Amino acid sequence: MIKKAILAKGCLPTFEEAIEAFEQCGIHVDIGAYQKLLQTLINRYQGKEEFEECFFYLR
Repeated sequence: MIKKAILAKGCLPTFEEAIEAFEQCGIHVDIGAYQKLLQTLINRYQGKEEFEECFFYLR
């Protein structure tokens, strides 16, 4: 159940804004693990017609 919404400004939010939003939720972000997750997702969808690599990067 969602109890509270946390705003991450921007589309896409900056990396710092995304980290701040996670921290507001009490979630510590392991930057290395986060980058590995993004790379895994890129690898999964790369080559598909609807794939846009820019959707996987924060400014």
